[in-house]
Amino acid sequence: MGIIEAIQEERIRQATERVTKKVTKEVTQKVMNEFIQESCQKLFNKGFSAESIAEMLDYPIDTVKKFIS
Repeated sequence: MGIIEAIQEERIRQATERVTKKVTKEVTQKVMNEFIQESCQKLFNKGFSAESIAEMLDYPIDTVKKFIS
């Protein structure tokens, strides 16, 4: 393998690593948001107030209200 091929392979490896990290972060955030939304709805259905849910989950009250409406 020549120097050009080695450099190309390293650039491809680095680009792949960057994309993998970005996608992993985005997917993790989406899953967490869905989990929080479901949790808010379940807690609300069990009789907890939006304020209590926001405090328990340490989440903004406005967001919790959107999740339970």
